[in-house]
Amino acid sequence: APTPQSDQNAIERALIDAENQRLREEWEKQQAQGGNSQKTTAGTPPDVGTNFVGNTFNFFAPTDNTIAINPNGQMISGTNARLHTYTDAGTATGSATLTGFFNSLPVANFKYDPKVIYDIDADRFIVVCLAAFDSTNSRVLVGFSQTNDPGGNYNLYALDGNPFSTGLWTDYPQVGLNQNELFISGNLF
Repeated sequence: APTPQSDQNAIERALIDAENQRLREEWEKQQAQGGNSQKTTAGTPPDVGTNFVGNTFNFFAPTDNTIAINPNGQMISGTNARLHTYTDAGTATGSATLTGFFNSLPVANFKYDPKVIYDIDADRFIVVCLAAFDSTNSRVLVGFSQTNDPGGNYNLYALDGNPFSTGLWTDYPQVGLNQNELFISGNLF
C-alpha cells in the first residue's frame, strides 16, 4: 500500500518531470526559430536523475542541510548534528555525528553548522563545521578527505573561531574554493 511519503515523492517526481518537459519543449521551440535572440542562449535543461529522501529532521533548528557529490555519484550530506554518506542511488552507506567525525581534535564543545563541498580538481571532499558559542572556545573545524570516498579517512584541522581576538565567535560558515585555496567566511558575534 502506498504511504503518504511515497505518494508525496510520486507527486514531486511528476512535477519535476513536467517542468523538465516544459523546459525541453521551450528549448526545442527556440532552436527551431533559429536560437535565442537574447544575448544568452538556453542550454539543454538538465535531467533530474535519482530522487530520494535524504536527511530527516533531527530536532535541531535550523537543520542546516548541505550536500556534495563527486563524479562517481558518491555523496556526503550534513545536518546540524550529523554527516551522512550515500551512493548515487540514494543508498545510505554511513553516518556519524559531527562530534564523532571530528573526535580526534581536542575540541570538546558541541559541533554545528556543517558545510560540505567537493573539490573536483583535487578529487576530494571538504567538510567544515563550527564548535562552541563563545569567543574563548570558538573553532572552525575543517576536514579534507584523503581519497575521493566521502566515507573514508579525513585530515582534520581546528582553526581559531575568534580570528581577530576581538571577543567574538564564528557562526554561519560559508565555504568556497579555487584551484589552490579554500575560503571560509562566517558571521562574528
